Amino acid sequence: MKQKTATKTEPKIKLSPVRRGRAPAPDGETKSRYTAFRCPLDILELAKVKAKKQRRSLSNYIITLIEREAQVPEESVDES
Repeated sequence: MKQKTATKTEPKIKLSPVRRGRAPAPDGETKSRYTAFRCPLDILELAKVKAKKQRRSLSNYIITLIEREAQVPEESVDES
């Protein structure tokens, strides 16, 4: 009879996930809310391609665009 040889199992090492994108808020808590909107299919496909080229998720790509456009440049603030 042949003896069964025990297979060595290597210990599992948990690696922390690599995080990309926005840094967490200073208090360590980021709040977000799910939202949905309708988007023309051609624009959606273009956004997916651009997100993939930048190695981002579609969600992160759209959030980045919104943040960039929503910032008010300091020069355009009218001082009255």
